[in-house]
Amino acid sequence: MKKDEYSFLELFGNIDDEYIVQALQPWKRQTRRYMVYHIGRKAVCLAFIVMLGLCLAFHDQVYAAVSRFTTMIAEILQISNDLEPYTDVINTTQEKDGISITLNEVILTNNSLLVSVNLDAETEYDGIGISVGESIKINGREYACDSSRVYQKQNLEEKKHQYVVEWIYDEGVPLTKKADIELGIVVHKQIEDMDGETFTFAFSASKEELQKNTVHLNLNQVISLSEGEAVIRDFSINNVTSSLKLESDKFYPEENQYYVEITDMQGDKYRYSLVKKDDKLFTFQNDEDIPSSNSEWLDGQIFSLSYAYDAENKDSMDFGTIGSGESEIFKVDFAEMQPVGQKFRIKLKE
Repeated sequence: MKKDEYSFLELFGNIDDEYIVQALQPWKRQTRRYMVYHIGRKAVCLAFIVMLGLCLAFHDQVYAAVSRFTTMIAEILQISNDLEPYTDVINTTQEKDGISITLNEVILTNNSLLVSVNLDAETEYDGIGISVGESIKINGREYACDSSRVYQKQNLEEKKHQYVVEWIYDEGVPLTKKADIELGIVVHKQIEDMDGETFTFAFSASKEELQKNTVHLNLNQVISLSEGEAVIRDFSINNVTSSLKLESDKFYPEENQYYVEITDMQGDKYRYSLVKKDDKLFTFQNDEDIPSSNSEWLDGQIFSLSYAYDAENKDSMDFGTIGSGESEIFKVDFAEMQPVGQKFRIKLKE
């Protein structure tokens, strides 16, 4: 490389940061040409960055100086700020005004994005809870979900509230192979706190990263009912949630309460409640704990209970009789529910 070319690059390494900032500011007197100028400024700077990058191939002694220069331009123009990788964001905590949110895990399923978080507060608030918006941001674009849900579990020993939030997309989460994702979780200190405080988690992740902890099985397994049959379409399970989808024209949710009982290899039982009906397709989801995905198999049994109406109050609805003998609206005595059809087995491992 010629001496004058080397001097040219060396001079750029000594440019004061303030000059760079000032050079990239828009004109104070804005005209109709401002937008063209603004776009052109970015194009010129990008071309300039490429030119400087090519220079490095010929003289690496000024790498540090040029690297600083190009990085600063990119930061000002907001064109190269890569988000932290997913693995670096997991288990991180954000704190605002004595309230902290810890991001435990993010899981991608066929039609939803699930996020597990812990909520902790220095002060005990009456009615503290969380909510989520109607969209998530993917690669800088807002994607509105079809619906969203918030589940809560409470660890009494650690005095931490554990939540699972879910953004549901009926046609599938619009996530490319790898994308920048931004999630907003709102904490409400009290029921009257409508606006709340938003905690934003942003990271870069691939579909494979977010799906690797989910076991999804397409079963299409036929089981006999007392009348007709049902088809177990698919089953999915991960560290956050589990769901079972079955199809039948012999279920009548307007007349009966349904749930599925799942039993693992150790004999532990888990209840799955009906959460969605789409024509003849019924989706059941775990109520509380989740079976271990390490089990080789899980056994399932469908149960139902007819709705009973209180003779004195026809507007009330009683799902069975409570053990104390008192009837309570929207309470279910699961001991009174009757099995529907034959048992079935889900093989998680061959």
